[in-house]
Amino acid sequence: MSNMTGAKDRVRLCHMLEYAREALELIQGKGRPDLDSHRLLSLTLARLLKMIGDAANRVSPEYRSAHASVPWSGIDDLSNHLIEEYYAVDLDFLWEFFSQDLPGLVGELETIILRESGT
Repeated sequence: MSNMTGAKDRVRLCHMLEYAREALELIQGKGRPDLDSHRLLSLTLARLLKMIGDAANRVSPEYRSAHASVPWSGIDDLSNHLIEEYYAVDLDFLWEFFSQDLPGLVGELETIILRESGT
């Protein structure tokens, strides 16, 4: 992996972390029913999930191999699972991902970024 590729990959990881933290802030103090009653919240979370997936899709294969603790293939498939038939957002999937899976991903991304920054 070249230094340029590694630098771009780290930027993508930082973007993933930024979007994930923003999503966690948005759901703090909320529950699954809030997605039904607050359309703006559900659409914003859906967009953040797409952005996390898009950033992950652009991480190089070499970087992915070096950081196999990140569930890359699962992240790649996020947008496929998010959208149901006729382009409706699967709110149950959205809530499950953000409330159960995302905190672990944030921790993993933070660990990688801290380790690579040397702090």
